[in-house]
Amino acid sequence: MKPMKRLIAALLAALLCFSISGCNREIPPSPDNPPENVEKEDSGKSENQETGQEETSNSEPKPEFPTSYATVEEMQAAFDDFILQEFVDSLDCDYLAIHQSLLHPEKYGIDLDSAEVTLGDVITEAYLEEARQENNRLKEQLGTFDYVLLTEEQQETYLVYQYLLENAIAGFEGDFPYMGGAFTPMQGLQTSIVSILMEYDFYTLRDAEAYLEMMRDIPRYVDGMLEFTKVQAEKGYFMPDVAAQSTLDYCKKILKAGEDSALLSAVLHNLETCDLLTDAQKIQYQAEARSIFSDCILPSYQKIYDTIESLMGKGGNQLGLCYLKNGKEYYQYLFRVKSASSRSVDEAKKLLQKYLDLSIQSINTIAMNNKPTYRQYIYEGALMDYDGIGDMLNDLETYIWQDFPYIEPVDYTVDYLDPEVAVDGVTAYYVVPPLDSEVTQKIKVNPNADLDETQPSTFTVLAHEGLPGHLYQTNYVLQNLENPFRQSVSILGYSEGYATYAELVSLNYLQDLDPDMITLEQSYTLFQNCLIALCDIGIHYEGWDVADMQNFMNQYVSIEDATAIYNQLLGDPAGFQAYYMGCVEFLELRRQAQEALGQRFDAMKFHSLILEGGDFPFSLLQSKLTAYINEAKG
Repeated sequence: MKPMKRLIAALLAALLCFSISGCNREIPPSPDNPPENVEKEDSGKSENQETGQEETSNSEPKPEFPTSYATVEEMQAAFDDFILQEFVDSLDCDYLAIHQSLLHPEKYGIDLDSAEVTLGDVITEAYLEEARQENNRLKEQLGTFDYVLLTEEQQETYLVYQYLLENAIAGFEGDFPYMGGAFTPMQGLQTSIVSILMEYDFYTLRDAEAYLEMMRDIPRYVDGMLEFTKVQAEKGYFMPDVAAQSTLDYCKKILKAGEDSALLSAVLHNLETCDLLTDAQKIQYQAEARSIFSDCILPSYQKIYDTIESLMGKGGNQLGLCYLKNGKEYYQYLFRVKSASSRSVDEAKKLLQKYLDLSIQSINTIAMNNKPTYRQYIYEGALMDYDGIGDMLNDLETYIWQDFPYIEPVDYTVDYLDPEVAVDGVTAYYVVPPLDSEVTQKIKVNPNADLDETQPSTFTVLAHEGLPGHLYQTNYVLQNLENPFRQSVSILGYSEGYATYAELVSLNYLQDLDPDMITLEQSYTLFQNCLIALCDIGIHYEGWDVADMQNFMNQYVSIEDATAIYNQLLGDPAGFQAYYMGCVEFLELRRQAQEALGQRFDAMKFHSLILEGGDFPFSLLQSKLTAYINEAKG
């Protein structure tokens, strides 16, 4: 039987293992990101034997790990071994995961040449059961380590791992695995395939060969995920029709372009610019790529289109998650996982409302005390005077060091996506590099987003994806943490919440704008973020229809027709909470520190505190902040 990838597979980290951060909507954990199936070989064993169970139902398999340790040092060493093995097992036997995570996997005893080149394993009922068993086994193994006797660094790692594992276990409760979807509009497989093929890097000749092998594997993977989607539909969990239509529209763009597709052009360009290939090999590989695109990829997109179209109208529920059986509980789970907040949805709603009200109060204060600036902002916007994106990036690279700890320079490029394959609602994204690489890093911008270089929103997009956002935070971790597990941890509410928080901070670096103009831009941005987050809760937790949401929004802004906003939130439940609730959690931490420390508050020290451990759940950051405040006061 194919070995199960333990941590990353069990935690359902990212569909197709593609590492992107930023304003794209990543594949969510657990039910929304189908777990990878363990494909069973025909070995003649019973199902119980195949999943590691004894034939006798009352028998328990013996644990493979120690249950006690002779000394504290032995236990601490065993814990380090356990965490390292979890990192290795998350990659082993999976070429794509290894390729995207490590340039030198041999350092960890991983043989890249023996790894299977596929897009991953599709979900089946058998895998769901085995994943549940594996998660419970990992929980049992984690319980053999005495938290109190671990080192301080190990305790942090323990809590991060425990948080991820508990979320994974919760994601398999009841019908939760069926309540998400593999083909949702912004997070679906139809967009992930494009991202993988467009952003794939070649480090060795084997990578070029694997590129074609993965393309050939697309039909198998798509077919498997479509079969599971049919199962979901039979259970009444197919996505609302308006969301399905968005998926169809995306597939239609690729199918309509056919072999003139920007996706094929990107694939051919990747092979043409691969210096590892000879001219003859480039011709050969490009010819193969054209054939695979025609024979495998286009038919797969047609199957996605046909299957999703055939399932429309069969999902039953066309409103928020709360109308499904246990849908309210499922939304609570999604909210917790995506936002990384320990607050209940009701508590989070109160905090979001608080920051929405504070933003309105800030706007009103300037409107009363500085009418010229307010009127200019309302009628003209906060106009900037930049000579292109490069000029903005230079300012960000110049001014962030007054608030954020220094990191060594990083080479990166900023490029525009082809409009044909860009996803609506995705403004830009940052491609996360391998942990041990020094490759030039990439930020991709959606030209369909129509970014205006005179508006601060363009400046904040670059701050979100670059400095001091994702690119900065990722490289801060890589330069300051040595534990590969901690380097690789991805907690969406932390990473996206931090990058959204970084947007607001970055506005302070617009040297030519009046301070009140900057405050207005920050306040309106926060207001809009909180408004959308509250609408998401209204739709999926409280059961709003379009009219309900429009009535709520019209208390604050004049919206003639909120249908488009409603449909986007309907299609990706809690999809914005990582960004907006995550940001509010960071703002709340900063408020606590500023109120407690007053003049002694130091932005540099605060940012060091929230950055130094890598991705954390906010409950752990709250504990770290409390200790920091007590120490600073003492």
